[in-house]
Amino acid sequence: MSAHTQPIVIDRDGTLTKLDRIQFVQGATSLFTERWLQEALFRAPASIPAREIDPHIGELVPICMELATGAGYADILYVTATGQITLVETKLWRNAEARREVVAQILDYAKMLSAWTFEDLDREAAAASREGRGHIVKCLMTRHPDLDVARFIDGVNKSLKSGDFLLLIIGDGIRTGTESLVSFIQQYGSLRFHFGLIEVATYQLGSSKTLLLPRVLAKSEIITRTVIVGPNHQPVQELAPETDEPPNGPSIQSSWFQAFWQEFSNALRLDDSTQPLPAKLPRSTNFFLPQPPANSMAWISVYLMNTQNRAGVYLSFAKAYERAKDVYERLLEQREDIERSTGYTLKWDRDPDTGKIWISAPSISYSDLNEPKDRARVVNQLATDTNRMINAFRHRLSAMVREFDDPN
Repeated sequence: MSAHTQPIVIDRDGTLTKLDRIQFVQGATSLFTERWLQEALFRAPASIPAREIDPHIGELVPICMELATGAGYADILYVTATGQITLVETKLWRNAEARREVVAQILDYAKMLSAWTFEDLDREAAAASREGRGHIVKCLMTRHPDLDVARFIDGVNKSLKSGDFLLLIIGDGIRTGTESLVSFIQQYGSLRFHFGLIEVATYQLGSSKTLLLPRVLAKSEIITRTVIVGPNHQPVQELAPETDEPPNGPSIQSSWFQAFWQEFSNALRLDDSTQPLPAKLPRSTNFFLPQPPANSMAWISVYLMNTQNRAGVYLSFAKAYERAKDVYERLLEQREDIERSTGYTLKWDRDPDTGKIWISAPSISYSDLNEPKDRARVVNQLATDTNRMINAFRHRLSAMVREFDDPN
């Protein structure tokens, strides 16, 4: 249910007029469509409460609509005078795709842009706007005549390289569970972004005017991520560095994950009493348990992948671990014994290009982790799988480390 109340206009003579909310519909014959909302936001970027999500962002300057990213077309591209990039997707929440799919969609766009340079962005913006090369700078110069073009281009390149984007999904109404969409962003990495979910209520103001009334539903804190992509191009988060809590306390997203991992910790019963546990509860998708050798060279990771409704446990190694390949081969020789001890047929993966390694327990599917029975089932299975994986691998890894250190 929407938190917006019906606005009332008071004339000078005291007359009260209640404004009627506009109902958006699909179809070319309707005036108020998803496309109308997209064009309205493009013409009026000041209607977007961007600073409530990223307090440091500058004025949003509209560049183009329907930007071809290579993963689809981003609805709106804005750029600030410092070169920070904002992507907007407009969706009618009644659409089936306006849930997890749209979150994954905008993150796909951002991931594609993170491999671009200013020249790439300028080329695609020129094509989308049909204004020719140099369109981005022309747009910024219109708003900022004293723009330092060289510094601006450097800023865009920096934003692209680091994935420092503001990603916004803007719709016309709330449906049950919309706020929880923020929890799905954790599967993407190598990006540094703010994410916001915004509702724009639209009202008829007289016969020829329209009132846009936005509010922020949910937002993410900025997190630096490193993600590894496994076989079949399935993203699995490798590292999500903990950050200090934001000044206003934990976000919806981080609080949800902390609560989940607290339940997991309570359910976890380890046969190996020497296994170190995290010093504090994670605020993101992965719960890491360090394995031999030391210095974060190997770990067992318990993960949630909410975009695909699955969870699991896997063993992996850092790229910097020079003996990872040797360890993997040794473990592979013991595969039969290892799988007998776990009770599972494990998945053994090594990327031929990067050499990255995963040894995974069977994944766990779920429907809704906010539903108590489904949540309890996943928590308990993850706890069981984690204990079995540690029992199967930790003593073997310790023995290999001792052997490598003292080959005689």
